[in-house]
Amino acid sequence: CGGPSEIKIDNKSIITDIRSSISGIEDTQCITRKVKEYHKAGQSVVESEGYLPFGGESEFKQTSRYHKNLLRVTQDINFRHGTTVNRHFSVGSLNLKGKYEAFTVIPPAQHQTEGSEPYTREIPDWKGKEIMIGHWHRPPLAIIFHRKDGIDIEVGTGFDIWRWEENLGYHPESGSYKIKLKEKGLEFTREPLACCEDFKPEQRNYRFTWHIAWNNDKKKLTVPQHKKLYIPFKNAGQEVDFERLKKSLAESSDENTYLYFNIHRGLSWPDNALAVPSSPAFCCGLVSDELCWQSPVIIRRLKKIMRRVSEMDGFNGLILEGIHPGICYHPSHIERKNVMGLAHWDINPIFDFLSWIDNHAKDKFKIFLKPDEEERLALPSLEGFFK
Repeated sequence: CGGPSEIKIDNKSIITDIRSSISGIEDTQCITRKVKEYHKAGQSVVESEGYLPFGGESEFKQTSRYHKNLLRVTQDINFRHGTTVNRHFSVGSLNLKGKYEAFTVIPPAQHQTEGSEPYTREIPDWKGKEIMIGHWHRPPLAIIFHRKDGIDIEVGTGFDIWRWEENLGYHPESGSYKIKLKEKGLEFTREPLACCEDFKPEQRNYRFTWHIAWNNDKKKLTVPQHKKLYIPFKNAGQEVDFERLKKSLAESSDENTYLYFNIHRGLSWPDNALAVPSSPAFCCGLVSDELCWQSPVIIRRLKKIMRRVSEMDGFNGLILEGIHPGICYHPSHIERKNVMGLAHWDINPIFDFLSWIDNHAKDKFKIFLKPDEEERLALPSLEGFFK
């Protein structure tokens, strides 16, 4: 009902024992009701359902979507009447096999509002004793594990940061996210609830989203030699100047023209598409100058533009600029209300857009994210997406 049990990359067993659990009882012990596999919009999808045959018979439902270098998971756990959590509740814990030299932390949302920035820690050599090398009580947005063979593994929380931080309704700061160094690799335990007593959550369904991504840093992405042509805008960035673009493409004599599309700085965006950087900022009605991709206006507008661009001739590639995931606290972006705002990370709608455009542009033109763009986090999920 969970898993996958193993992920191989470059024919190496890298990730094993992906599991969720209630009171230490893992979803591998579920009675499986249904497993379904199918393909949709360029993605391989596996759906599974089951239940634990003891306690409150909690139900597990999981959807796993595989695309390119990315596995995205949506997990629903239905706590039935009488279910008690005995100290521990985990979602998407896993083991990482092999030798690792360091890991990079994209800090929890609350820590970022207090000034914390991404940082990297070195991993010590194994000396015969298990040690804890990382621990947080709020979920880091992502941890990037750097293997000695050059493969980077990203384990990320989904857009629903507020769900992970709710601790099933228990007291705040009651999660536990630990990285332990073991003889054969690392263990990453992710517990949205780790308390010191028995606790009965509200009887309902709890949903969590998360992802795993991978990228081989030794296989650097290289963009072919090309002529740059920037997509033009008009009316102070309110819209793309398609007539001017069409004329420029017709006048171009270069057979290998690539369009450059600056999503963030080229287009202008209304306030309801901008990120609210903290809970106090939401209470004060303040926004930043960064986008929150969770706002539905963004992808709706970009798809409309990209459909028209894809109908044009005279170019071989598209370079996307300005795709920077970040945190936001505006609850309307996630179709909710809360006077203090709700923390979310707009990584999921970015994945949605990249998957859509990759499928839409198939056999039409190549797509790249602008290499080495300073503002973008070096996440394997993004850096390796169009390889």
